[in-house]
Amino acid sequence: MLLSLDRELRIAYVLGDIFNLSGEEAAEVLEIDPATYRKRLSRARVRLHDFLRGWCGVFDEANPCRCAGQVECAVERGLLAADDLFLSRQLTGPTNAELNRATDEVTSLMHVAEVMRGPSTWLAPGSMVKALRELVDSQRLELFRS
Repeated sequence: MLLSLDRELRIAYVLGDIFNLSGEEAAEVLEIDPATYRKRLSRARVRLHDFLRGWCGVFDEANPCRCAGQVECAVERGLLAADDLFLSRQLTGPTNAELNRATDEVTSLMHVAEVMRGPSTWLAPGSMVKALRELVDSQRLELFRS
């Protein structure tokens, strides 16, 4: 779904709603004005919400789109390699041990995030901003490519 957004909106969404950067921090990573960043994030949210509400069968089972139907289409369009579909297969249910481990990891990450977002007035350190900027610019992740 994120790949349905253009690169600028996709990156704004990831930095704001997934990485939880403030508008000022995300704008610094992207080297743009904070107002420009906020507008991009707003547009990304609206487009994703409109897509989910009107098309996505996970969001509303009355909608026509089904995830399973997207794999074949993505292969035909060259977005996925037919011989590398390990993330596209139907999952079997996770074991209790896997669920417990995942829950522990998420709980730990949430605790770290709470501490990092705590009552501090400190801005993101320059090294974090620089590292995120380099990650976005490198296009190593498919999500950040054009």
